[in-house]
Amino acid sequence: MITSNSSSKEKLNAYQRWEMNSFETPDLTTETQEAEAEISIKIDEQPQASLPAAEEVAAIFQRAKEEGYAAGLQEGNAAGYVEGRKIAEIEVKAEVARIQALLSKLDQDLHEMDQQVADNLLELAIALAKKVVTQALK
Repeated sequence: MITSNSSSKEKLNAYQRWEMNSFETPDLTTETQEAEAEISIKIDEQPQASLPAAEEVAAIFQRAKEEGYAAGLQEGNAAGYVEGRKIAEIEVKAEVARIQALLSKLDQDLHEMDQQVADNLLELAIALAKKVVTQALK
């Protein structure tokens, strides 16, 4: 900016005084008035966007509300399904582990019972054999 001022000053004669340009707008000429009139006519000819009526705004609002509700419901259902499925899987795994523990205990108890029955049957057979031998020897 300084260089432009110095170059404009150099163009001036030594006897001419430099003055700053005026900021006021000059009076409009007829040509500029005609050009502005043409521009305003072109602007007026362009179709203007009309604002929607209150019913249209209400319908748009209602449709947006319903679409938002449907999207939220679907997203919520999907998230709830995933969360519910995870919880159900955890509960099922815990129940399966509990049932496996019960079956393992039942298997142990049945094995012990079989052993007790076999031991009792052996004792009964020995006692019976003793009685039979005692009766036979008498």
